[in-house]
Amino acid sequence: SCAQLFRSSSINPEIFKIDLKYFEWTYIFFLLISHNINIYYISALGYKKYEDNQDSVSKSSEYFLAYPDFLLKLHDLDLSPSVKKIVRKKYLTALNVLANHELSFGLLRQAWGTHFKCVARGGWEFLPFTRHLVMALFRNEV
Repeated sequence: SCAQLFRSSSINPEIFKIDLKYFEWTYIFFLLISHNINIYYISALGYKKYEDNQDSVSKSSEYFLAYPDFLLKLHDLDLSPSVKKIVRKKYLTALNVLANHELSFGLLRQAWGTHFKCVARGGWEFLPFTRHLVMALFRNEV
């Protein structure tokens, strides 16, 4: 939501100069945390919430495809080791989901590349997914 309020005396305006098309507010949240800026929540509703629908940006393929890169960018921030561990796990899971997505659309070469990236970066728990890629190879040859 764009319902955030910031005091210019406590937030450097440079924080808002980010180059992201998606996940901007999430990135700003973690950027503030990485700069040790205290965040306070007010529970009063200050905006009208519109329900999600099929035309939402979050339903677009571009949004979906941008998620792993966003998590990688998030992992580069100066965050606590426990938060970095969670972000890293989400990143590896996102790569596996992306490989599965690519496979479901018949993009076998991209699926192999994404799967390899996932496993090479420590996603050993996703190694069993390899069988789906191998089976797809045999289906394409027959």
